[in-house]
Parts: sequence; C-alpha cells; structure tokens
Amino acid sequence: MKVILAPCAAKDIEEIIQFIRVRDSREAAMEVLGRLEQTVFSLVHLPNRGSWVRELEALGLKSVREIHCSPYRILYEVQVDEVHVFCIADERRDMASLLERRILGA
Repeated sequence: MKVILAPCAAKDIEEIIQFIRVRDSREAAMEVLGRLEQTVFSLVHLPNRGSWVRELEALGLKSVREIHCSPYRILYEVQVDEVHVFCIADERRDMASLLERRILGA
C-alpha cells in the first residue's frame, strides 16, 4: 500500500506547522509534524482501520475514512493499492463547511 498526500493535505500540514511555530515554538511545531507524519504513514499497514467520516456518512458517502492525531483529523480514501490523504484539519473546525468546499466542490 502506498500513501499519497494530495497537494491540499500537504498545504494543511504546512499551515498547521507554521501556526504552531509562530504561536508556540519551532520545537513544538516539529513535534506535531513528527506525530502527523507517523500517523499518516501508518496507513501503509492498516488503511481500513479508520472510521467513516460522520459528516459525509450522513450524506450517504462511505468512501472517505478518517484517523485522528489529536487534535487533528486526517481524511483519506483507500483505492486499490493506494491511500489518498486529502485533508488534515483541526477537529475543532467546522468540518461540514470545510468538507463542502474540499470534497463536494461547493
């Protein structure tokens, strides 16, 4: 299984790390980056372990899964021999609005 980080997910990570670096410290940002990378790339071994994204499941969409690296939600889709990660967001955000823009193109 191969993990592919979509450009928007890579941008999510950059923004998270920059925010932490400015608000806290470089060391704190690097610690969060390490945890996020470890969690994302753990999908290589058990990609189907994540739960369905409740905001999308309510719409009948059951192809997108999520795992957590608190306080972040990592959203992804499993396709044949690849895992496509397309969103990494703080779980305190309005996820429904973010998903409308990101997945549904609204």
